[in-house]
Amino acid sequence: MYKNIVPGLISFDTKLNFVHGINYSEDFNFYKPVRKPAKFHYRININNNISTPESFDFRNGYFMKFGHRWYYERNLRFFKLKFCFDEEKKEINFDQCYSRFPFEVGHIFPVGRLIRDFIELDLFQKGYLTFVGGFTVKYQGKIISIVGPSMNGKTTLLKKVIKNGGHYISEGPIIINIKNNHVFPCSNIEKKGRKISRELYALIEKNNLRHYQKEKIEKLYLIINSTNPDFDATNKDFFDFIFFRSLIFLKSPFIASYIFKNNLTRKVFDQISNLRKNISINYQFLQIKNYCFDQIFKSK
Repeated sequence: MYKNIVPGLISFDTKLNFVHGINYSEDFNFYKPVRKPAKFHYRININNNISTPESFDFRNGYFMKFGHRWYYERNLRFFKLKFCFDEEKKEINFDQCYSRFPFEVGHIFPVGRLIRDFIELDLFQKGYLTFVGGFTVKYQGKIISIVGPSMNGKTTLLKKVIKNGGHYISEGPIIINIKNNHVFPCSNIEKKGRKISRELYALIEKNNLRHYQKEKIEKLYLIINSTNPDFDATNKDFFDFIFFRSLIFLKSPFIASYIFKNNLTRKVFDQISNLRKNISINYQFLQIKNYCFDQIFKSK
């Protein structure tokens, strides 16, 4: 059995239930396990016997490649962080110490961030776009997605919509197949994070809200919230939000090294260029005032 991370799209072969920094799922057991690997499948293990080779084919800072494996080793004062990625087998190993590293410090990323960035690149190359910071619901018979900056009231809104009869599909990342505008169920709801996130998780657990099928987005809202009554935002389009809330993998030194070494630069930028020309999704930019989302979710 495999961990069902994003139903119908991403699965893990692992005994772990959680890895810091993988924002595709805060809980690997949120969805029921599956017997068959998903289209994007990865093996993830803790391995305290990673041996970094003395020779390398390519190196960029602490990231190096030898053969078909990438290595990362960071010697800090009291401990070491080790990571190995086999790009042929899509197998990721890291030591116990690195698994406990919770967040970015001094340009040292948690191991889950390295994994997440590679998965996002993998998805992007196959025609999927990942937005960070949003949710998808079925409300009043329509599939609606919302993307916006952090701390703009989205989680509070999602909780309210569910209480008002909305059907939960995803929270955290929004993964869209840009060829047909299908969105996938995905959950990165925090059990131990902010109060509102804990309340949302409790609500979903209480009502056993799980969605396992992809859906076609009928409307995507791109939002920013402002508490200044005199502020008028310049109209933003889909492409603005791609650079603002997507393509996060481009900020990763690991993925920059991977793209460079594997001659993927032109392919990635051609894909970005094609996005601007071939967007067919029905979207709307909205400036929200004082967390009032009535213009999206109002009674019929």
